[in-house]
Amino acid sequence: MDLNTVLLQQQEVETLLSNLQDTHKRVLNSETGTNEDLDRIRRDILICLNDLRKVNLMIIDSRDGLIKKSVAKLEKYEDRLKALQAEEAIIEEKLNEWTTEKRASTSHSSQKDKYKDEQWGSISIKLVGNHSSILNSYIDTVGIENTTLADDGNEEDANHHTPMETAAKFTREQLLDNVQKLRLCEEQVNVEIEQLRSLLSQYEKDKSIITDELRRNNDHIQGEINSLLREKDRINDQRRKILRKLGLIKDHDQIQTHKSKLLFSLSALTAPDNSDFDIALSQAFEFIDAKKQVLKKILRENKAQTSILHHRFSTWEEVLQLVQGLEANLQKEFVERNGNVPRETIATMINNTLKQVISIMGNEREDSTFTSIHCEINALQRALKELNIERISTPTPIRSSSKAPDILQMGKSPPKVGISREFASNMSQSVDDFSLKSNKND
Repeated sequence: MDLNTVLLQQQEVETLLSNLQDTHKRVLNSETGTNEDLDRIRRDILICLNDLRKVNLMIIDSRDGLIKKSVAKLEKYEDRLKALQAEEAIIEEKLNEWTTEKRASTSHSSQKDKYKDEQWGSISIKLVGNHSSILNSYIDTVGIENTTLADDGNEEDANHHTPMETAAKFTREQLLDNVQKLRLCEEQVNVEIEQLRSLLSQYEKDKSIITDELRRNNDHIQGEINSLLREKDRINDQRRKILRKLGLIKDHDQIQTHKSKLLFSLSALTAPDNSDFDIALSQAFEFIDAKKQVLKKILRENKAQTSILHHRFSTWEEVLQLVQGLEANLQKEFVERNGNVPRETIATMINNTLKQVISIMGNEREDSTFTSIHCEINALQRALKELNIERISTPTPIRSSSKAPDILQMGKSPPKVGISREFASNMSQSVDDFSLKSNKND
């Protein structure tokens, strides 16, 4: 049973006790109420006093009391939240280390300079061929104006020469030499193009390898990041469980109607009605501390009530035992004397009980329990008044009966006693219908 339930029951028992004490007073001053009703009310008052005493012990017990358990549970939640907070800090640090964007922004320049200084990956590319020098030699020989480089596509230009006109400027030997140079240049440029194509192909292969390795390494990095994020989610899941137990966030599976059953709140300390996880988490430590302070206050208040509750119970129990003893003694007198009990004897027995109850009562008046005892004293005093000791009449024999009048037997709670109506009716002719209950006219 949790503390909230017990504190709620404590309030309910206190309310029931107050109602029973009001009913007790009303029945004592009523002519219609039965002795069975009065005995039941007295018994229920004692049960309530005993329940309050038990509840008090359940709350304050230093070994396994509910306050101690609740505080220990709060401290456990607090320690766990702190441990999870430390774990999260480590994970955040690792996440920052694995974040490539941050590493690139902070160290890219320095790493580039480092790689340049160390000449990582730098190679010299040599292309074998001199087609440019052969081509330049040819152009120098024939003149740039006699090549296609000077052709702007305008065939109507006055300075434009047809191929035949250009060839006429050179001798046969020059033309053959020029052809030889151009063929050599063509062969050389083809060789160089093949070299470049081979180099480009190698570059494409390198690019493919780089792309694949980059993807593989990024996948590995992302895997590490995802693993850390899962750990962070696990931490937050544990936090949510704790926050739900504390009442700082709502349980989405909780049925709305159940909220009406949460009738008790520790000294009006209510959990924030906010399902936002971050806000609830930021309030957790403050809430735990406040709740511990409230629990300590409840503990102090209940400890202060311990001796009072025990005194109230034992006092009321003793009063009821006296009233029960009075009833038992009156029954014994009627049986032994066949109903011929002098009025003075009855008055003496009531008066002795009255004195003992007054002695138990002492000077205490303010407590509600002693108010009920005071009502019992008034009832006994009125019974003495009704006896009217000065009028002594001849005792009337008790009516025949197969058995003695029923007396309340001990049940699950201590017995309550009173003068039964059957006794009162048997005594009516000799004591003028006196009753331990007060008369309205008095």
